[in-house]
Amino acid sequence: MAKEIHKDFFIRYHAAIFKALGLDAVKLNVKIGNIIATEWLNSLEKKPETLEELRGALESFLNNELRFSRDPKIKIYADGRVEVDIKRCHICDANELLRGKGEEIVPICPVSQVVKSVLSRGIQGYNVNLYDPTKNGRIGECILNFKMFKKPGR
Repeated sequence: MAKEIHKDFFIRYHAAIFKALGLDAVKLNVKIGNIIATEWLNSLEKKPETLEELRGALESFLNNELRFSRDPKIKIYADGRVEVDIKRCHICDANELLRGKGEEIVPICPVSQVVKSVLSRGIQGYNVNLYDPTKNGRIGECILNFKMFKKPGR
């Protein structure tokens, strides 16, 4: 049995799944991200207790387990902003495959939903908003942008 899924297969599989989902893709993208995040958080032997521990654990998960891109980096700022810097993303390649076939799609990124869910559930007491990614014009490169807010009363 293969240890890893080949990138080309993943790209085609992701594109086919989201093409098959049609208009339900956006709604199910959120659910898929939540499932991946919940399963990962539940698998941790030691739950992160600080934002820095959560950042390190999440960055390790993205790099060593999901491996959807090349060495994603996470920054959490004192004002609650969170940036995930992504390079060579296979998911972006899959979305481009759909666009190249003339498909009208909303970009589907389960990773953005994984990160949002982990940030809001990994340390209790935070709400998290996801904003449009910052794109530099290269396919497969972006910065996912989030903002964490303390929940009232916390």
